[in-house]
Amino acid sequence: MTETLLLYDIQGNKVDKAKVEKGEVVFTNRRRRWVWILDARHEPYKDLPLKMVLSRAAGVRKRYALVNNTKNNTNNTKEIK
Repeated sequence: MTETLLLYDIQGNKVDKAKVEKGEVVFTNRRRRWVWILDARHEPYKDLPLKMVLSRAAGVRKRYALVNNTKNNTNNTKEIK
């Protein structure tokens, strides 16, 4: 089973999708650099609303946040826009 991930910019816009293949994250746009991405798939971020994850990403000077495609994160996108 392939896990689908979503990449948001810190303004809350969905900018890309990614999937996990053989333990590696593969972005649709292969030119993504990890230095600009907060990996929010794990603790302490995974149970936070998307708005909070993006706020923390901005606080550590990241341009994007990578989140699981889950009900918790994707339902909160309307708060941001």
